[in-house]
Amino acid sequence: MIRHFIFDMGNVLIDFNPDYILSHFTTDIHELGKLKSYVFGGDTWLKLDNGDISIDDAYSEIAARAPELYHETLHEIVHSWSDYTPSREAMIDLIENLKEQGYSLHLCSNAANTFYDYKHKIKALELFDSITISADINISKPKPGIYEHVLKENNLSPLDCIFVDDSMANVQAASKLGMHGFHYTGSPDILRKYLTNLKLL
Repeated sequence: MIRHFIFDMGNVLIDFNPDYILSHFTTDIHELGKLKSYVFGGDTWLKLDNGDISIDDAYSEIAARAPELYHETLHEIVHSWSDYTPSREAMIDLIENLKEQGYSLHLCSNAANTFYDYKHKIKALELFDSITISADINISKPKPGIYEHVLKENNLSPLDCIFVDDSMANVQAASKLGMHGFHYTGSPDILRKYLTNLKLL
């Protein structure tokens, strides 16, 4: 019986759109492309999410890829990007409905330790029973260990869980462990219909 929901964060609970984030730092398309390659090129963000480097180390790596004239802007981006990741209000409504129905809610997200600096901005998280951030345990999705951590720490059976993520690879990894996976493509209405068809709402 489904009693637990495990949610991803980026592009599920909040928007994470690099172009939108960077549009707050330049209106020039060519410059935006440069900033995108500097900030999101390479494996810096993967290492941040995995807890392998600090935010200051990440900035150093990013700055090393760019001419000095970009360094001030890049520093600002690295330290303030979360200001431009708005919550998805329709998803908050759905999560409130699930909580009212008595389901337990859990977060399983690839995110850096800086998550705790902006966690308070994500209204939906007030309703969650547990939060697992990849940087805290040095394991990122889709590696099995992060899912196993969520299950073990919260004494959950995978058969009783629905896992919701915008990455198909992450959903498939959860499914391999016995969870019911839902590939979220941006429409809370589709998710709501799926849950209604399963008589979970």
